[in-house]
Amino acid sequence: MPTAMFKALVQSIVQTARLASALPCAGAWKIDPRTRLDLLMLAFIAWLPAASALAAVPDIHFAAASIEAGGLRLEGVRGDLVGLRRFELSVERVAEPAEGFLQDGLQLAGVLESLSLEEESLALSVLLESRGLQARVSLSRDEAGILLRTNASAQPLTAAARWSGLPSQAGWLHSGTFDIDASFAWPREGPGACDWRLNIDGLGFDSPEGRFAGESLQFDLRGQWPDLDRSAMTVQAGLRRGELLIDDFYRDFSSAAIGSRAELSWTEKELTVANLSLSDGDALSLEAGLRLDLDGESEQPALRALEINRLELDFPGAYERYLEPMAAAWTLNGLEVTGRLAWRGQWSSGELVSGDLLVSDLSAVDISRDRFAVTGLEAHLRPGDYGFDSRLSWRGLLFGRINLGAGEAV
Repeated sequence: MPTAMFKALVQSIVQTARLASALPCAGAWKIDPRTRLDLLMLAFIAWLPAASALAAVPDIHFAAASIEAGGLRLEGVRGDLVGLRRFELSVERVAEPAEGFLQDGLQLAGVLESLSLEEESLALSVLLESRGLQARVSLSRDEAGILLRTNASAQPLTAAARWSGLPSQAGWLHSGTFDIDASFAWPREGPGACDWRLNIDGLGFDSPEGRFAGESLQFDLRGQWPDLDRSAMTVQAGLRRGELLIDDFYRDFSSAAIGSRAELSWTEKELTVANLSLSDGDALSLEAGLRLDLDGESEQPALRALEINRLELDFPGAYERYLEPMAAAWTLNGLEVTGRLAWRGQWSSGELVSGDLLVSDLSAVDISRDRFAVTGLEAHLRPGDYGFDSRLSWRGLLFGRINLGAGEAV
């Protein structure tokens, strides 16, 4: 062995031993995430300084018919390491799990961009590419703990849609890009945490039958996962611009953005959305919670329970943005609507448990066809509550040429 290579190898072993001594203790069968991340890198990092002492580093090629580990079986595995910086990995088939993002195998290429190794810390950055997508992954460890971050910018949504395991609706995509930034932190003390952000711009899609379509949509999602050992996360979302068509509903979001926030928790069988809030400027405000059944026979989650603590519709904004596009099917577009509507209620197992509807100074005038006019409508209704005396009154009521004037119903 050349003297330079031997000296570098000894130095690498010493550095590796120092890193290993700083690792948290682990049992024979259970290793925490900090230790797992370190162990995956130690062999590679230990070899790098020794190998770099060689005048010429040979390329490494690896092939295996199959690899099995922990119930996971990889078939047709090939790997290449070129100059200790570029690498490629391909897997023809993943036997377990039989479905998901890897059901059609894996093709991964990468470049080691930077590496810093000191006595008690390390940092590296790798650029990864797979099926037309690129992402940069960086990993660092120091006295504070471990930080893993991944970042991807301006990636094409059409390339992401080709990944296996996605719903069939992913094939509707025809334009758009996405940015993603996620960081995972495992401090020396306390639980691991994750913060992530996803921005989508220029989203365009069309369903085959033309019922659903979107153009130039732009929205962002942000999540905070404060404890990776608990299945609970806070999510914020905003829809900034673009056009959306869902059956008879059409909306252009360029004039007003929508913002929402929710607290998610989940198990294998249920998803709970708590403290859901949604705001659309001067048109709509919502506070609600719901539970979805994830264990049913249907591929789509089933609504188990819904509680609307507050739903307020302010007119004319709510009519113009949400109701008029659908009302056009009954020629109820072109109305002049003012006033306010508030609702709260609970559904469980597909049935209304309780409800409370309050209508304040609502007016709807058919100014385009002069068919009817209702002004000053006031109402307080509680569907299903037979002990409550509902109230309904109006200042003016007009049908064609028939003017009924003011009135009330109890």
